[in-house]
Amino acid sequence: MVFGFSGVAFAADWYLDDGDISVEAGEGGHNVTQNNTTQWDDTEVVIKQHDNEVPTDHTLTVKGDEDNKAQVTLDGVNVEAKDGQAGIKVEGDAELNLAEGSENKVTGGKNAAGVEVEDGDSVTIKGDGSLTANGGQDAAGIGSGNSQNAGDITIEEGTVNATGGGYVQGNGGGGAGIGGGASGHGGTVTIDGGNITAQGQGGGAGIGGGSNGYNRETGNGGTVVINNGTVNATGGLQGAGIGGGFQRTGDVTVNGGKVNAQGGNGSAGIGGGLYNWGDTNKVTITGGDITANGGNSNGAGGGAGIGSGARGSSDGTGGTITIKGSATIRATGGEGGAGIGGGAKQGSGTIAILNGVISAIGGNNAAGIGSGSDGVAGIITISGGKVNSTGGSGGAGIGSGARGTFGTIEIGMDASVTAVAGAGAAGVGGGSYSKSGGTVIVKEGAKVYAFSDGTQKWAIDVSASDLSAVENMLNGRFDGISASGKVDDTTALPLGTEVSLDIVNENGEIIDTITLPVFVENRIVKDENGKTIWENGEPKTEQVFHTFHSFALQLPDGAYYIKNSDGQYDGKFTDYPFDLSDLSNRGMLFVVENGQMKNYDEIRFTDANPLPTPTPEPTPTPEPTPAPELIPGTTESQPPVGPGAPVVPAAPDAAVPVAAVVPEAANPVASAEAQPESTTIPDNQTPLAGTGTNDTSQPAETIPENQTPLAGGLSGSWALLNLILAIATAVVMLVLLIGYFFGKKKKKEDENDQQDENGKLKRKGIFRVLSILPGIGGIIAFILTENMNNPMIFADQWTLLMIVIAFVQAIFTIFSVKKRKDKDDETPEPQVQA
Repeated sequence: MVFGFSGVAFAADWYLDDGDISVEAGEGGHNVTQNNTTQWDDTEVVIKQHDNEVPTDHTLTVKGDEDNKAQVTLDGVNVEAKDGQAGIKVEGDAELNLAEGSENKVTGGKNAAGVEVEDGDSVTIKGDGSLTANGGQDAAGIGSGNSQNAGDITIEEGTVNATGGGYVQGNGGGGAGIGGGASGHGGTVTIDGGNITAQGQGGGAGIGGGSNGYNRETGNGGTVVINNGTVNATGGLQGAGIGGGFQRTGDVTVNGGKVNAQGGNGSAGIGGGLYNWGDTNKVTITGGDITANGGNSNGAGGGAGIGSGARGSSDGTGGTITIKGSATIRATGGEGGAGIGGGAKQGSGTIAILNGVISAIGGNNAAGIGSGSDGVAGIITISGGKVNSTGGSGGAGIGSGARGTFGTIEIGMDASVTAVAGAGAAGVGGGSYSKSGGTVIVKEGAKVYAFSDGTQKWAIDVSASDLSAVENMLNGRFDGISASGKVDDTTALPLGTEVSLDIVNENGEIIDTITLPVFVENRIVKDENGKTIWENGEPKTEQVFHTFHSFALQLPDGAYYIKNSDGQYDGKFTDYPFDLSDLSNRGMLFVVENGQMKNYDEIRFTDANPLPTPTPEPTPTPEPTPAPELIPGTTESQPPVGPGAPVVPAAPDAAVPVAAVVPEAANPVASAEAQPESTTIPDNQTPLAGTGTNDTSQPAETIPENQTPLAGGLSGSWALLNLILAIATAVVMLVLLIGYFFGKKKKKEDENDQQDENGKLKRKGIFRVLSILPGIGGIIAFILTENMNNPMIFADQWTLLMIVIAFVQAIFTIFSVKKRKDKDDETPEPQVQA
């Protein structure tokens, strides 16, 4: 046996295929032992192989502590360890440096990791080379062996490919790519850089816990922190891409880097594995570019993109999910799993989105953000960021999945949210056939757009009927629900295409624009007798395109018109019935007031135009061009002078006479084409305000009894009878006043002969003066209650007031005429002749 001596410097490469190597850190260097020989090396320890094309079963052990971290460089090793042995085993604290350009491959034996780092140990991997680490059966690629918990694993640089060990069919198990072996907790994995690819096996996560492995103190399967680098992680058959293995949750933080996580069957992309227990799942994202996809599972359903796995017979939620900072996220759920939240039959837990750019898509029957199918959506808060969330068929854009329930959804003033529902669900609120309603809060200043097909729920809807908790929103639905529980595509929106709508204020200014999306129905084809047509042993289907019928958006208090803006429906405006029991009594102004939700059903396109048609400007008459002046004594014209005059070349010696040209005077009258055409009004038809055409198919609009119009009113109409009464009352006033002053002058001439009678007439003339009150009052009342820019009707709610004013004027008229008539009828007494 040969021993090295401390204090003697020895620098050399160490070849692993010559035998097992043990490197133990000391103060200022390492003791390197191979074939029972220990030597002191105070320089860099480099591990190589003579021929790395041929794998060796010799192994490397690296030992260190907090004060003396072992540092080893791998430069082209290829290890396939024997059963029960790790290719590289770390004891204490160690650093593995991957030599530049080197390729290193390490495979653990049965139940052992490729690079084994167990609980209490730590390793840092760095350098510009590559490392491929494969775990033995039920062990991690990098981490712990079977039934062992992993320690602390940090990757700073390099290219790392790690694959967990598989499991024996029927016995369960499976290790993580990086983290825990079967039944082992994943320890703490920190990625600060590099290019990492991790694949779990069996129930192991790509990065995190092994199958059914968990920390007894925290309850989760593994802790993963990603600060930078490029990470691609795929879970095993039942493990999360990043987080927990089978039946376990995860504790994952992403602060940066580019991350792509794919869950195994029924597992989350980032979060819990299949059947994860409890609500200890924790996902925090503050930065990075993240793509997370939940996996599918036959029978149990799929996992969330970010959140929990499918539930099955266990009970769990998405836990606590927090997204903030500048992250960009694309999260897609598996079958029955939310994009962000709960897997199939799992609740959402608590979801808080403070910032970032997020796209979330739910699987079939699951919400985009919220619960999976049949799950409970807990507390969902979106206080900032840009969020686009789409539910799967039956799932809300934001809220609960099909047949689920939800608690509270709050959208804050700094958020920009677009929520698109799956079939039968709300854009924001409950899924199809949801069991009970919750609370939806939209803060003033938020930018919210929500869409649904309108068959069961509005675009924003907490249940089938309760909308009282939603504020500051206009909620509209084309057509409405028929007796069959479906909207009628053949009336308002028959084209089945995207439709753009402008929201226009009363001045014609565009306030906002929305686009109704399209969804596809795979409909079973039936013959003329109603029997299903079969092809290749399956019912024949066809795709039918439908336009989303219900929309919601936030608007400030005010009144608005809604019109088609992309030409799909000829740029027409819309209207709606005041009372669903009378669809013919319709209005066009959509009113948002007092910060409350306003719902408008049975919206249709109409030929009416509520805005005034702009008067075309007359074509200006061009100024006549003056004839050019002649040069005195010649027939040659003077060249033009001044700015813009053409440059005239020098005249030749012999002047060439030029005849004067006088242009025709311009026609001072604009051409007929430039004149606005006159509008012909058909008999028995009243033109609509601001329109140049008339449509007799539009029914007269009346104001419902429970609605009081203001000037410019809510009903969008004015009463002809009120105008007639106001004019008649004013005309009577003028006649009485003229008669009063004319009669007063005449009476003055006869005052010496008829003093007593004239006194009576003066007193009676007060009725003519008082006629000013109803005359002026009628005009003021009409101005305050009617707007002639709106469509005309015969009478309205203010007609009774106008009748009362006219009646008072009639009383004054009767008394005045009667008094005047009495005077005229008197017979003068004959004079006595002297």
